[in-house]
Amino acid sequence: MWDRKCWRAHHNAIFAIEWISGRDAVLTGSGDQTVRLWDVTAQQQISVFRGHTGSVKAVSARLGEPHMFSSGGRDGCISFWDMRTGTIPVAMIRDAHVPAGQAAATTKRKRWQPHSVSSLISLRVHDHALASAGASDGSVKLWDARQLANNKGRRPSPVQQLQPSLNRGNRLHGIVSLAHDPVGGRILASSTDHTVYLYDTRWCYSSHRHVPDVGQFRGHLCDSFYVKAAFSPDGRFILHGSSDRDAYIYEIARPDLPPLVLKGHHNEVRLPSCAC
Repeated sequence: MWDRKCWRAHHNAIFAIEWISGRDAVLTGSGDQTVRLWDVTAQQQISVFRGHTGSVKAVSARLGEPHMFSSGGRDGCISFWDMRTGTIPVAMIRDAHVPAGQAAATTKRKRWQPHSVSSLISLRVHDHALASAGASDGSVKLWDARQLANNKGRRPSPVQQLQPSLNRGNRLHGIVSLAHDPVGGRILASSTDHTVYLYDTRWCYSSHRHVPDVGQFRGHLCDSFYVKAAFSPDGRFILHGSSDRDAYIYEIARPDLPPLVLKGHHNEVRLPSCAC
């Protein structure tokens, strides 16, 4: 039985936490621009990973390779790390979510209006699949991490790009969170247009240029990037926080049904990115 304790892990807010499969260890990403690896049994720091120039908003460990992980930040970068080789990134995608038609941001713009990477998840479609979400371009991009080793300094291109809210007005709506179901067959993207979009991962890595969603769910309010969504452990439901102080449960097989609304909170309901 653990001697449960609290300890100060960072010098700023913690925005992301990821368990390392097969180890009593977690990765934490923070506003102090670092990712840290912790032994949760001893409550001791193992490593500090530096390379971001903005708050770290998302961390995702690679499935099947617990020594590999990726992180996304307010600096607009997706960084790739190998714990065996050190504490600096082994590869990086800069300006991963600059809106279409815009050039990469200047240093000043990055400081005050960065194109933040809001969420990352490693997908179960294959060992090198990664999905990232943008806070300003409203897109979900699917990457193959193997391409980073062969791009010879060129900016890599995503395997697929999804635009969940493309048909809901002219304004781009940011993606606040991504999640995949327990078996990896579906991913959800929660948007600031107050909609959850569901996708089949078999289509996401296909050659089709347009990948349609397979379901949309509405009822909650998503007015901040702290409101998150998650699948239930059996993959039948979506649980979503809300800016209206309620929590919402959607039945995936019945998108036509109104959500079950859980009341009782006195402020915005925020959820972890994965409840499995």
